[in-house]
Amino acid sequence: MGGWKDALARVGVMLFLAFPLALYAKPESVAGALYNDAVAAMRAENYSVAEGLFERARRAGLDSAALHYNSGVVFYKLGRYPQAKSAFMASKKSGGNPALAHFNLGLTAYRMGQYPEARNWFKLAAADSSNPRLSEMATEMLATVEGAEKGMASVAEAESPWALAADLKWGVDDNLTLENSELGQVTRLKDSYLDLYAAARYQLSGSRREGLWGQLSAASQQYRQYPLYDYGQYDVGLFKASSYGLLATGVGLRLSHSTVGGSSYLQKYTLRLQGDYARRPTQRLRLRYDISRYDPTDNRYGYIAGLKGNLNIEGTWYVGERRYRVGYDWENSSRDDDLSGNNFTSYSAARHEISASVAQRVADNLQLTVGGDYRQSRYHDADVSAGVTGLRREDERWRWMLAAEYRLTRYLDLVAEYHYSDNDSNLSASRYRQNQYLLGLQGNF
Repeated sequence: MGGWKDALARVGVMLFLAFPLALYAKPESVAGALYNDAVAAMRAENYSVAEGLFERARRAGLDSAALHYNSGVVFYKLGRYPQAKSAFMASKKSGGNPALAHFNLGLTAYRMGQYPEARNWFKLAAADSSNPRLSEMATEMLATVEGAEKGMASVAEAESPWALAADLKWGVDDNLTLENSELGQVTRLKDSYLDLYAAARYQLSGSRREGLWGQLSAASQQYRQYPLYDYGQYDVGLFKASSYGLLATGVGLRLSHSTVGGSSYLQKYTLRLQGDYARRPTQRLRLRYDISRYDPTDNRYGYIAGLKGNLNIEGTWYVGERRYRVGYDWENSSRDDDLSGNNFTSYSAARHEISASVAQRVADNLQLTVGGDYRQSRYHDADVSAGVTGLRREDERWRWMLAAEYRLTRYLDLVAEYHYSDNDSNLSASRYRQNQYLLGLQGNF
């Protein structure tokens, strides 16, 4: 334990105290004078005073890589690591030395216990730096982080192989559609409901990055006035995670059992293939493919039996305290459909969906998210009524959402959400608009 602490302390002295001393501003301006006073306070290790002076210099109009960098140093020394991270990211964006920013971001992530992120930052610092000493320190810290992952992190994981999540929300829906049930009914009914979700994941072998996980989850929506539309889904599965440098892969099997109106109606078997690529800690590209077999347990729903393939591509990146996410989703299903006498209804469709969202942390404990998606659906066959061939269903759906998350404790958030859907269709019975409001608690343990 003393080795990694000594390494971190040695690097801190060599970098955090040496680099800021040379970064003075021209004293002619008020901002420059405030900045120089802040650097002097930092040299004297009066970090709280230095923080206030750097902030006053910023408000006076100073905006430079050196200001952001030294602010990051002060935040780091005060133990305010999220703010230090934001400052070092701003320094890099403002034209500061990228290798130095990468190194400091690595130190900050390490202090926060975010070992995979710290490892990636130190790799970048070692690769990008033209300073041999900085490269050497980055390599040294990289070895320290990897040792911590194998030692301290593995001990922590061994002590707590469980990962738990639970949501409890109350909602209002002005048009029950059973969107999650594969049935897709449009009821035009308004009701309040209780939304429940719980999931548990247990590490059976290996580590979080390279190991075998068992997973259980349960979700339900229970309506106050119309229990006929209550929906539940219960999953059990296995997931094998592997890691190849910057690429993380996984393969999983899942069995799902679903109910509607309190009665069993569907079993689903899913094979999942997944890959995550993170060139930088603040950027991730995920590809996921699911192939599912649908077997109704109630003959009334035999028309949804069949296969469905789903490909999802999602990119996520961070800029300071802001998270951007974009995605594309392709779905194609081949079902038994509904043939009864001279009537036929197609439930097999090809769908394309694009989505985007932005999340912004507006305060230490508060995050706001806004997002939307557009989905195009084309059904494979035309419907038939009394022997007369009608239209082949075509839908276009827009959805928008706004969410706020307030951190109550380390493990518990208070959440509020609003969702709006507008589905246009060439079949009048399938057109609808929907507003949903949710308020509740969300926990991760």
